[in-house]
Amino acid sequence: MSRRPMYPHQHQLHNPLSPDSNSPLDPAAASAATGRFLRGYTNGDDALLMHARYLAVADGVGSWNLREKGYPALWSRLLVHYFSIGCERFFNRSRRRKKADAEAHPLAGDDDVDIKGVLNDAFNAVVKATGTRSTAPDSHKSKTADALPMSDSQRYQGTTTFTGCILNGNRLHVVSIGDSHCLVLRPSHVPPPGSGEDPSFLLRTVEQWHYFDCPRQLGTDSPDTPLGNAVVSSVQVENGDIVILATDGLLDNLWEEEVVSIILGTLSTATDEWDMGEIGQMMRKEGKTLEEGVNVAFREYLAGVDIGSEEDGGEMMTSIAAELVKAAKVVATDPYAESPWMERAVEEGKSAQGGKLDDISVVIGRVVGIPDAT
Repeated sequence: MSRRPMYPHQHQLHNPLSPDSNSPLDPAAASAATGRFLRGYTNGDDALLMHARYLAVADGVGSWNLREKGYPALWSRLLVHYFSIGCERFFNRSRRRKKADAEAHPLAGDDDVDIKGVLNDAFNAVVKATGTRSTAPDSHKSKTADALPMSDSQRYQGTTTFTGCILNGNRLHVVSIGDSHCLVLRPSHVPPPGSGEDPSFLLRTVEQWHYFDCPRQLGTDSPDTPLGNAVVSSVQVENGDIVILATDGLLDNLWEEEVVSIILGTLSTATDEWDMGEIGQMMRKEGKTLEEGVNVAFREYLAGVDIGSEEDGGEMMTSIAAELVKAAKVVATDPYAESPWMERAVEEGKSAQGGKLDDISVVIGRVVGIPDAT
């Protein structure tokens, strides 16, 4: 799910000659005080990838739109495209290897995932596709490009952040560069309402910056590379876990606890109405309060007891993504809102107000089909 503002915030291009964190924000870096969203849904310079075994988001750096040969949306889409090809190749190789080794190694586990290598191959493919024939790196020679893509060698210039994940067995592998995010939430482990405990994610990627408003980015004139700068992480997941990938437009406008609250709220409103009388009667027999019974029922639901089929779960994830985008948009267009982006800007000595008017893209998946441990 994505929304595109009319005048989106523009991330800065990497400029080694002026990495001054105290310099004023680029006038093109629109906050909620100016601009408006386009009607309808569009990805803008963002790109999304949804598959049963892998997900990805990429955020093309919008400042390239101000340059004659700048195509940030092309870079984000191509990187996601070639990443998907790399994922398919991995699973095809894995299936062939398992079939060949089934008799010799009946207890062989899942293949290791070189997700950073998958991203690096995708990056090299994008460099080759957007560059001139004479200077594009030869992807068959080495996993590292012979030369970084530069303005004088690229027909289509641009840079992009990237976050992608691959589910292999019961392990989720994540690779990220820049300020897009991957969040993994286990709803059944969320503290019950009124407990006073703060909800937390099983996994949360950390943003990477050169300096404020200039994230690490792959592409033209950038010193960043997948092998040198991308961060890899992994987490063991269970059925019912929720995986969220989003560009920075989400967490620049919503705090993490708000994201958790929206997810849980959307899940809870999708349930059938509980019979409060029946719950109360059951709790009285056990010497407990009605509130404790509601908390138990709520957490059992969040554990995935009543989510239903995979198709139903897909509709549920679409609803959650839509609610997150809608909530982020409200903050992004409010010139008086307090936002995480504004808070970080003030900490850096910048003059900023309201939310951050930016492309907002969210893709969500729910883990299903993992066999129970025996």
